Amino acid sequence: MAHDAFHHWAHAGSGARLLSCLHPLDGRSARELAEAAGLHRTTVQRRMHRLVADGLAEQADDLY
Repeated sequence: MAHDAFHHWAHAGSGARLLSCLHPLDGRSARELAEAAGLHRTTVQRRMHRLVADGLAEQADDLY
């Protein structure tokens, strides 16, 4: 995993875990993602903001 996009764009393992927890059609809130990935809610919000900025995820209202 050292040469993948998550390390290249500084998303690390937590970004990869969050991206794998997303559903392609149904959105998930930061709270749901935190529970699914086992991360703190502020970590989820910070990582998701960066994933959205890099075009790897989308945000609509409070859902990703």
